[in-house]
Amino acid sequence: ATMMTTKQTAQAGRAGMMPKGWFSAYQITAVTKPQTAAIMALIFFFSSDTASASDAKSGVFVDLLLPFAAWLDADMLSFLIRKGAHFSIYALLGICVYMALFHAGKAKAAAAWIICALYACSDELHQMMVMGRSAQLSDVALDSLGALCGILFCLWIIAWKRKRDRRA
Repeated sequence: ATMMTTKQTAQAGRAGMMPKGWFSAYQITAVTKPQTAAIMALIFFFSSDTASASDAKSGVFVDLLLPFAAWLDADMLSFLIRKGAHFSIYALLGICVYMALFHAGKAKAAAAWIICALYACSDELHQMMVMGRSAQLSDVALDSLGALCGILFCLWIIAWKRKRDRRA
């Protein structure tokens, strides 16, 4: 099988001539743009919780997981759940933003990371306006790292798929 550039893939997708197993850049962006907006809305929704409401949501997971992590105290488990949630949701956001920019050219990985990092900053600023919440620079760093890992995962999958397709 011959390798197709992103532009050739997009043209073939519009013409209905995609190789088996490939999606056009336009099909990918059409699906991931609403997902990106939904994840951003979800982040905004969780950031709108007061400190006590946020603690209560984390507490549900702490209560569920504490019997399986008896070596951790409840405060440490709560910390790990909260930071894991930050990292995970921004990794997912990084994947979706990268895929939404699929046809944007060579700088799409950097652009996706910048978009996610700026959203992390705006999320922390938003939290400053919520009762009992504060902005944490460490959360911006963790969110940005999560987004970077999501984007790197996309790049790894794409490189793996290209290498596999060259062998076929």
